[in-house]
Amino acid sequence: MNPDNYSVFRNFTNIEQARDFADVLKEIGIEAELIHNNQPLEGTLYSGDVLISNSVQLKIHQKDFAKANAFLDKEADNLTTEIEDSHYLHSFSDEELYEILMKPDEWSNIDYKIAHKLLIQRGKQFDSELLNVLRKQRIDDLAKPEASQKAWILFAYIMTILGGLTGVFIGWHIMNYKKSLPNGQKTYAYSENDRKHGKAIFIIGLIIFPITFFFSLYQELKKI
Repeated sequence: MNPDNYSVFRNFTNIEQARDFADVLKEIGIEAELIHNNQPLEGTLYSGDVLISNSVQLKIHQKDFAKANAFLDKEADNLTTEIEDSHYLHSFSDEELYEILMKPDEWSNIDYKIAHKLLIQRGKQFDSELLNVLRKQRIDDLAKPEASQKAWILFAYIMTILGGLTGVFIGWHIMNYKKSLPNGQKTYAYSENDRKHGKAIFIIGLIIFPITFFFSLYQELKKI
């Protein structure tokens, strides 16, 4: 399995729910990987291993995002007909319901469907083209790089010059870290300029750390 081809599809705080969801995906031919505390479960792909944790990421192959979302949309269509009028989204304003349509990645498929239906019931007119525009805009917004990491970059330079490995790790992170988008694509989390600093920090660290390490070792050997 190439981890670069797998992206976060859902986040769970309940382990059993994550495992059940992975089983459902497996039934429709989608392999899922469960990650907790940045570490995969034993085995390359999802297995039934018992795990004590309260934070689980479920990852699937990027090519399977459309299939998984289509399945969840179909399930949501079936379930929304059974939702009672007391559903909490009834108390949402039009603006709050539009917010759900604009940020579907932050809500369940059922919430999205109900928000859509409620707006229609309230006489709000929009078409599928508009929804596609909203989804695309959301993806574009999430794909934007994080704000400049000036403080971390300065800290990393200082730590690297002092010979510490901390700066090297920060530099590597800024240079390589990618974030997953709701459509399964991955993009660099930091701006090109910040990544250049990250690369410089990483390279400087690889040069300075061995020098400081062997110098310290030499000083200790002299005391013997």
